[in-house]
Amino acid sequence: MSLTDNQKLAIETKDANILVSAAAGSGKTMVLTERIVGRIVSENDPVDVDRLLVMTFTNAAAAEMLDRIRDAIDKRLDALRHDPDAASETVSNLEKQSVLVHTAAITTIHGFCKKVISDHFEVVGLDPNFRVADENECRLIRQDALDECMEAAYEAADPDFLNAALCFSNAKNDTGIANLIIPIYEFIMANPEPESFAKECLKGYESGSFEEFTSSSVVKKFEEELLRKYNTAKKAADSAMGLIEQYEELLPYKANVEAYTDGFSRTGEEMERAKCGIYDVLRQGLLGIKAPAFGKISDSKLSDDAILAKAEVKRLRDAAKDGVTKILAMMPFDLKTSYEQMRLMEPFIRALVSTVLDFSRIYEKKKRERNIIDFNDMEHMAVDILKNPMIAGLYRERYVEIYVDEYQDSNMTQEMLVSLICRHDPGNVFQVGDVKQSIYRFRQARPDIFLAKYNTYKDDGGDRRILLNDNFRSRREVIDSVNEVFSKIMTEDLGGIRYGDDERLVCSADCYENSIPCEGDSYRTELILGESGEMSDEEFEANIVADRIMTMIREGFLVYDKREKITRPASFKDFVILVRSIKKYESVFRNVFTSAGIPLAVTGREGYFGTIEVQTALAFLSAVDNPLNDIPLAAAAKSPVGGFSDEELARITVASKEDDEKRCLYERIKAVAESGKDGDRTELADKCAIFIRLLRDYRVMSTYTPVYGILARFIDRHYSDFVKCMDKSEQRMANLSMLLSKAEDFGKTSFKGLYQFVRYMDQIRKYSIDDGEAQTVGEADDVVRLMTMHASKGLEFPVCFVTGVEKRRNAADESGGLIWSSNYGFGADFTDLERRVSGLTLPKILIKEDNRRESIAEEMRILYVAMTRAREKLILVGSDGPDGFSQIKAAENASSYLDMIKAAYDGRFDNIDIIYKTDEDLVNARFEDRMEEESATDELLAIVRSANREEGGLKEADSEVNANEIPDYLARVNEPYPYPINPKLRAKLSVSDLKHQAIEEEIARGLSLAPEGEKLFGETEPDKYIPKFMRGEGVSATGGTFYGTAFHRIMELWDYPEPGPSDGDVDNTRDNGKNESGRGQKVTEEAVREYVEKMYSLHRMDRQQADAINTEDVAAFLNSPLGIRMREAKAAGMLFREQPFVIGIRQCEETVLVQGIIDAYFIEDEGITIVDYKTDRVDSPQMLTDRYRAQLEYYGLALSQITNKPVKALIIYSTRLRREILL
Repeated sequence: MSLTDNQKLAIETKDANILVSAAAGSGKTMVLTERIVGRIVSENDPVDVDRLLVMTFTNAAAAEMLDRIRDAIDKRLDALRHDPDAASETVSNLEKQSVLVHTAAITTIHGFCKKVISDHFEVVGLDPNFRVADENECRLIRQDALDECMEAAYEAADPDFLNAALCFSNAKNDTGIANLIIPIYEFIMANPEPESFAKECLKGYESGSFEEFTSSSVVKKFEEELLRKYNTAKKAADSAMGLIEQYEELLPYKANVEAYTDGFSRTGEEMERAKCGIYDVLRQGLLGIKAPAFGKISDSKLSDDAILAKAEVKRLRDAAKDGVTKILAMMPFDLKTSYEQMRLMEPFIRALVSTVLDFSRIYEKKKRERNIIDFNDMEHMAVDILKNPMIAGLYRERYVEIYVDEYQDSNMTQEMLVSLICRHDPGNVFQVGDVKQSIYRFRQARPDIFLAKYNTYKDDGGDRRILLNDNFRSRREVIDSVNEVFSKIMTEDLGGIRYGDDERLVCSADCYENSIPCEGDSYRTELILGESGEMSDEEFEANIVADRIMTMIREGFLVYDKREKITRPASFKDFVILVRSIKKYESVFRNVFTSAGIPLAVTGREGYFGTIEVQTALAFLSAVDNPLNDIPLAAAAKSPVGGFSDEELARITVASKEDDEKRCLYERIKAVAESGKDGDRTELADKCAIFIRLLRDYRVMSTYTPVYGILARFIDRHYSDFVKCMDKSEQRMANLSMLLSKAEDFGKTSFKGLYQFVRYMDQIRKYSIDDGEAQTVGEADDVVRLMTMHASKGLEFPVCFVTGVEKRRNAADESGGLIWSSNYGFGADFTDLERRVSGLTLPKILIKEDNRRESIAEEMRILYVAMTRAREKLILVGSDGPDGFSQIKAAENASSYLDMIKAAYDGRFDNIDIIYKTDEDLVNARFEDRMEEESATDELLAIVRSANREEGGLKEADSEVNANEIPDYLARVNEPYPYPINPKLRAKLSVSDLKHQAIEEEIARGLSLAPEGEKLFGETEPDKYIPKFMRGEGVSATGGTFYGTAFHRIMELWDYPEPGPSDGDVDNTRDNGKNESGRGQKVTEEAVREYVEKMYSLHRMDRQQADAINTEDVAAFLNSPLGIRMREAKAAGMLFREQPFVIGIRQCEETVLVQGIIDAYFIEDEGITIVDYKTDRVDSPQMLTDRYRAQLEYYGLALSQITNKPVKALIIYSTRLRREILL
């Protein structure tokens, strides 16, 4: 791909602060990489890579950036080594950079902060052995600090605090005020000076006299907002009057509209004369507008143009009327009353903020006692350190250039951090991002920081602004629909930026031009809507999506495979479904897709704690911790561990009820366990005794065993066998494995014991710190993916469904007794405790409006992110009636994504097809999908009728056979065939089936599969207790089968480097510490380990696979003669990996289909060499030869038929023996 002019500008411009506004799919990461590499290899002014500071948003992004830079350096270095004319200085510089890149400052912002703190810990009084606590641990410490803070506040009994507790809580408890402390703390901590910022947020309540209040900043800002709404309403009324004057037929509307135009004009004149603000003048003026009813006008007497004008007049008049209503809603009281309300609330809000600061100090103290810091600390401590001019100067001198990725998501603290270490005259900060993709407002991201520079940096000279709008990702159909929507709704007031020519996407993807013959409008964007009827909206939409996917696959919808550079029919893995939140959709989509036969993988941070296996395990631990807590004990008793039925629990309750009705469940079970004598005990009593003994054993164990050990023992001995018998057992066992990982993480915190672990998990669940279910699906698996819109950021998919577009946005930050914003501080309801009245204060009205507008802007940007994920086809799905487009809101009043899309509708869409579906359509679709099944019944009926006619036993009137008679005939039809050739012959076999048949024969002959005392597959001896389900028995995370899968996966993904210049003959020596072949660069274990982590960071393998890989085995293979041959074949384009096949073979005079997957094969001298990796634990090559010869011979047969090339060699590579075995 050649560079665009602006990409070249972004790469080559130096000696200036640079802001790159990089739209979706514009090659931002490539530009960033090329610029960094260009600075490193510059002939005139090269910079060492470790003198560049590159800060990304996530660890995965940092890892990817490091890999890209390292790969770029290595490729240039390899090219120069082959170039006889290359300058030795240039080669020497690149060799130096290839070493320095491993210590380069390519990291996240928090990673850089941690390094600053580690280097200067004494400045902030931190112990050098400090630890960064995980989020879960911090939640527990915060809760403890909050409890201590609230207790101290009540003991102090400050009247203002007590009144604040009454104002912000209800009559039952004080959770209202307690629940405000931590959110306010998180809000102020996003500012570099939290305490000063908190006090600044109170200034709106600090006005002295009423006269000072009328000229205060809060009133001025409020009046600016009122004027904005006033001018919008006035403009609508004036436009309506203009149309009425243009069309005489519309004069009956004049009196109504004139009431608004005159009222606006009169009020405007009075506001111009006002000397002390416009608040009361505007309020009185709008209250005085009294409009008569609209006159009646019949369309039959109007021309076509007049009919359109009539509708427009109504719309404009309604907008003016709505504007007046909204303005008056913002002014429920006159200004004097508002002033008195704010004065009343001022001491209460001040007391609340003071309590938040007290909480902050207690929380800080608790962290210091544990010698830990959190993520907020990292930013603030780094800023505090860098405020020292001498220290800041060291970093300013060290880093020649500073790079900030995803700049649109920076907060004020991060911005100050960069400002303290950057250079001036000329600047040296390169910032790249896209304000249209700023979607982390809930993390206190401030897109206005980006916008301030976007609006002040220039296109030439000084601080530079560079725009990248060429989209290299998507088809023109996708881009045109995105531009059509956002050019009409995204403005500076709504979204932060005007979606004009500078921001419109430009279709620059050339891979689609000649790849696919477009059939009609198959790639046009679709908006599928409909009324759900008796279904829920989620079920209706799930059925729409399932039907659309099956239709596209059945019809052979074509997609371009960027990796393989070919056009192919779409498969399930090409589809993604994006939703705002997984929670409501996951179970519904799973059920619908399962019924439709569509594999589905859910990606997201939700759902883990809702799984029955995790709930049961946690309930058991809670019961062990406190058996007197009835709810978890009952859950444990009813689980497979306890095995009690509802009837048995009822009998236990009844049996002990006479003794003491206030007994807890544990005591009741214990009483039944102790009832009866040895010869007169019931089965239930024995069952209760076993359960009580189980709990006691674990309680004793909990006094000396870490939580990990307790949980591992429980899963291994009492629960895993049950879980393996459940549906989706592999996923469930993976979830339990993840729970064990959480227990292991807990062991690294400052908390210990079962009680604290139960609290730990409760806090995770309470605050929705949910990692989602364990991932058992890889990137290459052929499944449809369901994920959140946030999770999709930075990704791309051939076909993208955006569902739930009708769902209302979350307006939580616009409600509650106290709200806040970074623009206007705090806004509270006023509460008169004596008169028992309450209402909105002026700051709260202002902040509510500001938060509403900011929320709509954020949701608009989220919609932009979702729509720009699609490469080839975009489908928007929602629930709405066919008359929905007759009710269109302005974008600034949108309550859903659908409202935003409708706001872009001006009678038609040029690039979006609107399709309406009903629940009946979906029923019909499902009926059609079952036609093939129904046709089988029709054929059977025809056979039966034919048989009846041949028997001649039916009259004409009786010749029709009822479907109810089919079972009688089925018995006859299903009679055994009297001449079977081979009743056990299967129509389709896998190569593994053939191997297993051979092994079964081996067992029947009494042959051993492995040396005595050894398992067939290797297994690492654990250094701590590991449950058997994690040791290789059943679903394994470390056993041989899992290791084999992991080895195959890395071999599939390994990116073979180009052959070195000294390639020559090989020898077969092993383990001599050198490259056995003597050619090329030896692959080290460290290189393998880094590549594995790279694949994990890119989500191309999961954590368990990454951890299971033996880097020594992988390196040994890659450095072997066979590995080097495969590397050379890869360079020549002749290496093929993980190749599926299906062939027909003859068995018993019948053709049987055999399918399989070939690990690898390569072509040398027009002949094929097949390679199969084996991880079996064997002692001799002959064992593998006997075991797998048939399998590889089938591979050879398949490839010779498919490629028409001879198979020269069949090779098994044994990781156990570390050698190749030629068959």
